[in-house]
Amino acid sequence: MAQSEVASFWRAAQLRDKLTIIIGLVYVLSPLDLIPEVILGPLGLLDDGGAILAVLLTLWRVQKRLQVQKRAVIEGEEVSHRRNM
Repeated sequence: MAQSEVASFWRAAQLRDKLTIIIGLVYVLSPLDLIPEVILGPLGLLDDGGAILAVLLTLWRVQKRLQVQKRAVIEGEEVSHRRNM
């Protein structure tokens, strides 16, 4: 992804989306867990999996929003171009 695409992606993200992405990544990378793997074994990975799922769903939602915005801009330019002809 080019730097301008990353910037436009981040601009398309709402505050809630940005917070979900940042908090989710910090939680997954932090050594603290709500459900520790040491005590519950594989079940302890559920909280990390939930955080990863929340981040991925948020990234997908922002990407879809950005595609819709780009499509609207392109169609808007096509409409104005047709009017000038």
